Amino acid sequence: MICAIIVSYNSDKVFRCFESIKAQADFIIIVDNATKDKNIILKLKQLANQNNKYKIVFNDENFGIGHALNQGFEIAKKLNAFWVITLDCDSQMPKDTILNVMKSYQKLPADIKNKTGLIALNFIDINLVQNFVKTKNENGFKQVKYALTSGNIIKMSAFEKTGCFNENLFIDQVDNDFDFRLRRKGFLILESCDNFILHELGQSQKKFGIVIKNYSPIRRYYLSRNCIYILKTYFCFDPYLCLKLFLRGVGGGFIKVLFLENDKYEKISKIMEGIFDGLRGRFGKKYNP
Repeated sequence: MICAIIVSYNSDKVFRCFESIKAQADFIIIVDNATKDKNIILKLKQLANQNNKYKIVFNDENFGIGHALNQGFEIAKKLNAFWVITLDCDSQMPKDTILNVMKSYQKLPADIKNKTGLIALNFIDINLVQNFVKTKNENGFKQVKYALTSGNIIKMSAFEKTGCFNENLFIDQVDNDFDFRLRRKGFLILESCDNFILHELGQSQKKFGIVIKNYSPIRRYYLSRNCIYILKTYFCFDPYLCLKLFLRGVGGGFIKVLFLENDKYEKISKIMEGIFDGLRGRFGKKYNP
């Protein structure tokens, strides 16, 4: 059985995501993190009544991405799901993607299949899909060290051995933390060379050839704080990747804010606050995004 988990938060794009995956999964779980829009909630309730293969979980508070995913996996486990697809609500799964990925996976050598804990998809901007270029690989996959949450196809047995998503991180770096633990348990992370997931990158833009994501001050806080956590926790396991994520998430973020983004003072203040909290070991939910 293949289950899909969609984490929803204050966006009607969840229905577009649902439509893109409903024919590709055997069961769909939507976990709503306390959406305020009553129209969205009403539509989600109506959706739950349409089919017994749809399950909607309504949280009365935003407990973060890790908590929502863990709720979904708990349900998927009871359904004896073999694979679980994780999706952000602003993502879309192109037609027959899962079918094509599974066909390629079945052709892999047995030892590779047994070691695979997660299959990731290429992650591209919905507005740039025409620029997608397939990567040449005879097996249809390449081995990677980490993958963004949306579009992950996770083997349930690997999830059970690795452990739940880290709820103390709230948002940002939740995926990287899971991937580090997955690899530490000896599992492989494969990325499909031929398939992709569409994701809307919000307010991202390019300036002087540099991609500017324009994260909010609160997102800057969590990103910098949780990069500190990754650095402290996994440096001995993979120092190169830890430093890369830290320099990109904190150092790169600081430079982009300072020279290319608006609201510089507030964002830099939140970056520094995140660094200090990370160094002092203060995690969990602090701000609601």
